[in-house]
This record gives sequence, structure tokens and C-alpha cells, in this order.
Amino acid sequence: MLITHSTFIASPIQQVWKTTTDINSWTDWAPTVQTAHRIDKLGFGVGSQAIIKQPMQSRTVWTVTEITDGQFFAWETSGKAFRMRATHRLASYDNGTNCTLTVKLVGPVAIICAVFLAPLIWLALMQENRGLKRWCETVRRPNPTTTTHPPHTTVCDAKADL
Repeated sequence: MLITHSTFIASPIQQVWKTTTDINSWTDWAPTVQTAHRIDKLGFGVGSQAIIKQPMQSRTVWTVTEITDGQFFAWETSGKAFRMRATHRLASYDNGTNCTLTVKLVGPVAIICAVFLAPLIWLALMQENRGLKRWCETVRRPNPTTTTHPPHTTVCDAKADL
């Protein structure tokens, strides 16, 4: 099951990337993150790990499995019933950045669990994107400028991988 949410952020891609990959600052802007901290002290890349605590979840170790510096990273965590793979994809658009977040549930009971979890996961992705947008456009940018951008994109794309 794949859950996706996208939004436009009126900020340069470099700034959005820096904020996205600064895991230790996620509690400043992501309302769905109670605690977040990197385990390793190396540069952010494949193998980097962080412990994330979110509502209704235990602390979870996420490990980066793929990265295209400045544009994309994927990381995974495993639970008892299924594995989750989350991606953060950035693309330059006009005078800003399109940010797409996805979560894929994988495993023998993923489809059953996803029926109940998909709406909650989509809501969390939407809140994270809104928090990132607000942070990058206002808190981190001294004088936000008006730009043309694509219509607000809200995608609830839940697909079962059979």
C-alpha cells in the first residue's frame, strides 16, 4: 500500500533539502514528530540512522536506504507486522519546490493494516508537509515573496501492491 501527499513550498530547493535532512530539527516544524535525533554523526547518506517518536507509535529506528543528494531520500523501518518505507522527494518548480512524501507498507499483513492505517498515515504526511511549508516559507525565510506556483496539490493515493 502506497500513501502519497504533495505540496508546493515557495522556497528554494536547497533550503527545503537542508531542513528536510536536518532530522534533529524536525520537532521544530513537524507537528507529528514528538522526538527525532540522528544516531550516527556522519554526513546524511545511505546508512544514516535516526530514532523518531510519533503519536501512537513507539520509538522507531529509520535507516536511509537511497539518496540523491539535494532531491530525494528513502528510509525504512521494520515492525512486527510489516515494514515501512518512506520517501522525501523534492523537485524545483518555478520559484520554489514541490515536496512529495510517500509511505509504503510492505509485508504479509500490510494490506490488512493499511486499510485502517492509510487515512492516519495520509493525515500525518499532510501535516508534515504543511509544517515544512510553513517553516521554510516563514520561519526560515526573512522576506517571503509572492510567486506563481501550481495549484495546491493534495493527493491521497493509496494503492495496494498485490
